[in-house]
Amino acid sequence: MAAKFPSSPRRPATVAVLLSALCLTVSSPLTQAASVATPPATTPPARAPQPAVLELSRFIEAKERQLKALGKSLGVDIPDEALELFDLLKESEWKDIQGSYRRLRNASQAPDKTDPDRKSEGMLWTPGLEAYSAMEQIQLLGSKNALALAKDILDVIPPGSLYFGGTDAGRYLISALSADHIKGDPFFTLTQSALADQTYVAFLRQMYGDKIKLPSDDTVQRCFNDYIIDAQSRAEHDQKHPEEPRQLAPAENVSVINRRVSVSGPGAVMGIAVRLLNATLALNPDREVFIEENYPLASLRSVMVPHGPILKLSRKPVSELPATVVTQDQTYWDARVKSRVGTWLKKDSSLKEVCQFVEKVHGNRDLKGVAGDHDFLQNRNARIQLSRMRNAIASVFAWHAEHDAAQDSRERMRDAADYAFKQAMVLGPLYPDALLPYAQHLTAQGRKDDARLVTELGVELNP
Repeated sequence: MAAKFPSSPRRPATVAVLLSALCLTVSSPLTQAASVATPPATTPPARAPQPAVLELSRFIEAKERQLKALGKSLGVDIPDEALELFDLLKESEWKDIQGSYRRLRNASQAPDKTDPDRKSEGMLWTPGLEAYSAMEQIQLLGSKNALALAKDILDVIPPGSLYFGGTDAGRYLISALSADHIKGDPFFTLTQSALADQTYVAFLRQMYGDKIKLPSDDTVQRCFNDYIIDAQSRAEHDQKHPEEPRQLAPAENVSVINRRVSVSGPGAVMGIAVRLLNATLALNPDREVFIEENYPLASLRSVMVPHGPILKLSRKPVSELPATVVTQDQTYWDARVKSRVGTWLKKDSSLKEVCQFVEKVHGNRDLKGVAGDHDFLQNRNARIQLSRMRNAIASVFAWHAEHDAAQDSRERMRDAADYAFKQAMVLGPLYPDALLPYAQHLTAQGRKDDARLVTELGVELNP
């Protein structure tokens, strides 16, 4: 399905200011002085508004209408700060919006999710959060990179599907650039990271109604309890058997305080989220489901299938990935990697060559003699986003390289994982643990020297 980005029929005049900020069309002081002293004989044509900015304007207006409808539906007053935020989003420059958002959000006390009135107030802040966050992601990634990312995801998800966006870009840009996020057109956009948040789930119910089914509060509590029992068991194993492989995930912290089990860290959040994600799948058996990872979801590797820039979740474990899946995946990503970093990377490129490129471009920020998209290579957030998405798919191949029954399948997955991890490296491994999955894969394949090389590079890039 081709993604469409229709122009907004009514564009506020202030969006022109936003367009300038997002596209970084800033003149130097010398240029500004010259234009004042000797104005051109003819006025140059106005720069065409970019689709991402036009769609953002439409999204902001839709979210403001949603806020007002939500307040009416809940029978509560809308906080003045929430309304003021939308005025800022439509009329102010980004730097002013950014500072004011924190002030306005802090002015409204954090909602107590056990108090119905405070829960309602939390729901009322969600439309503004989504509008602000979409604008923030366009600012961070740049309009061109943001539009390319959203289009790639929108293009591969069939209508009526469930889509879980893990990163802020993968969630908010898709919400903003969908035909109609509120109606679930062309598909329903959620995030796995907030399924345990009763306020967020209540907001989804208000927005999507009975079009999709979501876990009840009782189901959320049951999933949480099940996770606590499981996490405590794994923590006890790690304590009693330190010589055996750890069962707790990285950044999954479990402690017992006054006989109460306490969990924290991204690993714990995702451990609960996976259970709620599975519960959501069970409640919607007729819908296809797709996911964009943020934190690695290792327990779902057996049901993940590469699907363009993201992953499709199968209803049953996938015993092995067909060769056609690998071919399609490499064709898809080859085009995107080549357009960003040039055509030099091949399947047989040495790890040393890859590490030298990463150190030169991403470590030393030296683009001399480097082909590809320099706007992308100078944008840290855009590089991290694409590298993270490629890493997620590479990790699926790596899982099959260890678990497939047939040796030829394991070998095929080993090679696919190695190439995909190298692509993730050259795109920009500039976040904590970016190179850890590759190092683990190399270690599992008996390539300890290569694993050490990758690990040392990861420490150098992300000390």
